[in-house]
Amino acid sequence: MLNEGLLSTGAYVDRGEAFRKRNAPLRADFEREFLGTLDKAQALTQVRLKQNPTDQEALYWAGVAHGTRPEFYFALARSYRAAMHEGLQARKYEMQLAHVNPRSADPLLILGIADYAVGSLPWYVKVLLSIAGLHGDRARGIAEMERASQKGHWAREDAKFVLVAVYRREKMYDKALADLQLLAQSYPRNFVVQLETARIHKDRDDWGSAVRVYDALVSKLQSNEAGGSTMPAARILYLAGQAHEHIGEQEKALRLYEQGGALPGDSIDIYRAELAAASLYQRLGRLAEAERNYQRVASVVPDTEEGRAARRALADFH
Repeated sequence: MLNEGLLSTGAYVDRGEAFRKRNAPLRADFEREFLGTLDKAQALTQVRLKQNPTDQEALYWAGVAHGTRPEFYFALARSYRAAMHEGLQARKYEMQLAHVNPRSADPLLILGIADYAVGSLPWYVKVLLSIAGLHGDRARGIAEMERASQKGHWAREDAKFVLVAVYRREKMYDKALADLQLLAQSYPRNFVVQLETARIHKDRDDWGSAVRVYDALVSKLQSNEAGGSTMPAARILYLAGQAHEHIGEQEKALRLYEQGGALPGDSIDIYRAELAAASLYQRLGRLAEAERNYQRVASVVPDTEEGRAARRALADFH
């Protein structure tokens, strides 16, 4: 999911990756691996629930396994009916857990997500869902997720990360940063937390703080620190370049864009970095370098938004 750009709050806000047409087909074995892992988890929970239908841990993880599948069906497979089915199954297991242990805050993560999601839908969709017994409420959903993040046993950390996305959508930036700070203390090597922190700083128009976060990530990439090999290097270099360009540091931005564009692989962020470098070269009057980058993007990824943008730019050269 990280490689697909979906471990990010930005994927689910406005026109994020979850709502955009895919640039390339899914890797052939991705669905099998992703859903297969969830199937194994589901099978283990079913074994335990057959032995003890009130097994609280099994009920929780059965709900989570079902609750994770909608991300695949909604954002990648574009199968909204399947996403709704899995969401209802997740809710069923968490409702059972809440019945078994009314004092547990863990089921409130999935239940809160459902309440918030349904509460955010247009009124006419809410009317249809109410027939199926689903009555969402955004404020109630946030409150439920907050309780899960504070009092949950298994759900505590996941709830914080989900809340970051919700807080960002609601423009509750101080709360988002507070939860990200707690997550950073628990997981100091988790680069996703740092990327989300930089994103919130940009939302607040605090580009200086965003630059500092990105520079720290770039430094980690370049120093080969532990964990650096798993970081999405092209994405980090591209975003760092954007931040430096925003504060007027054009040469620094160009170096970062070119580093990102020179990386091996087929990540779309490589071509986003090349396209950004081309645009900046063009604005600086370095037309030969701009044309070089535009041509490379247009030829390698012609059927993407980036490829089409490169072709439009090339048309201006002739």
